[in-house]
Amino acid sequence: MSAQRASRILNHTRIECEFVYVISSASDVYHIPADPEDRTLCGLSVAPIVINRPVKTSTLYLTENKPAGRRLCADCAEIEAVRQM
Repeated sequence: MSAQRASRILNHTRIECEFVYVISSASDVYHIPADPEDRTLCGLSVAPIVINRPVKTSTLYLTENKPAGRRLCADCAEIEAVRQM
């Protein structure tokens, strides 16, 4: 994802970042955000907030930190691979 796309995703907070991920503390999976920013590539709803520290929530939220110890959602990975072609 380009910095420009990440900036568009976070335009309401005016945060500039290199890459944005979508995570939830309730899962060991991370997702890739889509346009519009309230969804993941696989279609799940995302809270329009950025949290860059550990939190306990089942809500999917945006983070700039690469999710360590998590695997990429299989559906997001498949869609991203097709988009890269």
